[in-house]
Amino acid sequence: MSNLIACRSAPLPHQLMLTNLYAEREAFAYFNEQGTGKTWQAVNDFSVAYFNARVNALVVIGPSGVERNWMMKELPAHMDVALLANSHILMWDTLKAGTKKAEQDRKRFLEPHHGPAILLMSYSAATTALGKKFLKAVLTKFRCFYVLDESQFVKNPGSKRTMTIVASGSYAKHKRIMTGTPMGANGPLDVYAQIKFLDDMFWKNRGIKDFQVFKAFFADWLPMDGWSKLLCYKNLPILNEWLKEISCRVLKRDVLKDLPERTYTRNYFDLPKEHRRVYNQLRDDLRTRLQSGETVEVLNTLVLRSKFMQICCGYIAVDKGEPFELIDGNLPRIESVQQWLEASTSQAIIWTRFRMDVDQYVKVLGEKNVARYDGKLNPEERAVQLEAFQRGDKPYFVCNPQVGGTGLTINEADRANVHAMRDDPIELKQALDRNHRPGQHRPVSYCFTAATDTVDEKIIDTHVTNNEISCEVLGDKVIDFI
Repeated sequence: MSNLIACRSAPLPHQLMLTNLYAEREAFAYFNEQGTGKTWQAVNDFSVAYFNARVNALVVIGPSGVERNWMMKELPAHMDVALLANSHILMWDTLKAGTKKAEQDRKRFLEPHHGPAILLMSYSAATTALGKKFLKAVLTKFRCFYVLDESQFVKNPGSKRTMTIVASGSYAKHKRIMTGTPMGANGPLDVYAQIKFLDDMFWKNRGIKDFQVFKAFFADWLPMDGWSKLLCYKNLPILNEWLKEISCRVLKRDVLKDLPERTYTRNYFDLPKEHRRVYNQLRDDLRTRLQSGETVEVLNTLVLRSKFMQICCGYIAVDKGEPFELIDGNLPRIESVQQWLEASTSQAIIWTRFRMDVDQYVKVLGEKNVARYDGKLNPEERAVQLEAFQRGDKPYFVCNPQVGGTGLTINEADRANVHAMRDDPIELKQALDRNHRPGQHRPVSYCFTAATDTVDEKIIDTHVTNNEISCEVLGDKVIDFI
């Protein structure tokens, strides 16, 4: 076995190849597609660095819930048994961070001890005053191997989260970022901060002194009143070549030959008469009057798109946020999905962005049949629901992609329905990969539910365009996925 293999689990052929090429790099990005084993790669790279005395600590930052997945699943599955047994692990719990016990745990963590120190933390925790202070203490106290899991969460250079995480990267010499979806709605602009975390001089060494220069080099803009409108992206082949210097890209279809095929269909339905009236009136006048007498008015275009989506689902929020009001009691979108569900007896996933949808599915399909996984439940309650679905006790897994779109493996389902989704390509691709991962042995089918002549069709078109741009930057072959 190669002296670059330090995990307890054996590598797949492509993992062995990547290890020989990149394991000893100080800073590197694994932009490999979801399900290709990026976590194994990061654990192995850290272990190699640790056994060679280059580092003595591992820091992993990820979206909420991923830190628990590392603690309970990834580390036990991949890390060398003796190394894991001698590790001092601290999983940050924001709700308990202010307690005396948590303070004592942090003090003990910073003390010298045999074996590596391992800190697992969420992005949101790292931006709290206490979390930020402790993260800096760990990064300066130890020689850290610093990993950003699902690094697409660090993409907006002006956000508090991104500025905090990118700045913290300067305290670590050995770094990895991992995501199969590095680009979201902002396309190539999303990679700037992620790469800057890895290497603060990467862009400067290529004549890009800051983000504004980056934006101007890779896109054309039309100045408007106080802002700039994106016209088109440019120089994407150059960006592709630059990224190859610090990252790799592996696709499931190229390295996981045993994974079954995926098929995509669209399920269209027509809006009922009253829904169409409300939709068209809001579109034409930016306000509409409901049968209840309530008036809905919208002045923000982003809010307008959200309102359109709500109408297509059969309800609308009269004021900001919730509660929602049913338009006329009909739920044609759910009725359409029900027909899709009844076409097969196999378990199914339903992805939807609104809590109201989850509420209605529980009501229509029955609580005994629906494993609910959204922000209404706390992490422990969600875990119970997921386990019930995985045991086969409940046939339907109804999930908010912002809550369950990353970190989960749900291979029990061989089909999924996109009931309602935002136009964020990262959110969609991450969600669709939850049940098409190693261990899935049945062909997987995806169905996109859409109301004809509505914002649904525009959102689908946006996803198609974003996919083409992402493929050009990352060097992927363009394949239809909707």
